[in-house]
Amino acid sequence: MNAPMEPVFMDPPPAANGPRDASIWAPTIAALIEKTGQWAKVFVGDYKDANRLVGQVRNSRYAWAGHEWEVTARNTLSHTDATVYARHIKPLDAPNDEGDNA
Repeated sequence: MNAPMEPVFMDPPPAANGPRDASIWAPTIAALIEKTGQWAKVFVGDYKDANRLVGQVRNSRYAWAGHEWEVTARNTLSHTDATVYARHIKPLDAPNDEGDNA
């Protein structure tokens, strides 16, 4: 075990999956909001990444916060990749991290 170090007082950096995701998804989210109600293919790739994305969208978390979304994924025949489809439903009145209005 390493020896303890003297404390260095500083704020921790932001979480890795928070604000960083916002910038890469911003154009996709804006396009979905512009065409509210229309389904669009938003991701094709590893099924694990697809499932993480579905969870974020479904729960209105991270870059997806503040809006209600519908989202679904379909596995490819190989079952190693998946395609994610999403559509914007409406803005939420009082968004929070859980994606509900409570």
